[in-house]
Amino acid sequence: MTDIAVPTVLRITSAELDAASPADGVHGRYRAVLDGPAGSGTARVVTIAGGSEPHDLIVVDYASSPGYSRAWLRGADVGDGTHYSLLAELPASFPARGITIVR
Repeated sequence: MTDIAVPTVLRITSAELDAASPADGVHGRYRAVLDGPAGSGTARVVTIAGGSEPHDLIVVDYASSPGYSRAWLRGADVGDGTHYSLLAELPASFPARGITIVR
């Protein structure tokens, strides 16, 4: 029987994203490069607390916009830290599919 790997998920608030904290491996922290939305060409380098091994998924809740969050999926290690690609925004920034009303 094979061991099943359970993905690690970290859910934090935007206030916990710290760009000024020490680098990798210091006191259970690691550096993460969070990509912005596709096509924006933006990225943010932050220090993540909660373990020295990078999480598979990071979900950030934004206190300034209640109910709004973004999720990033882990990628490869890069020079500045661990790369994460934006996976989803909630609520979605595009129209959701709704029920069609027919007259």
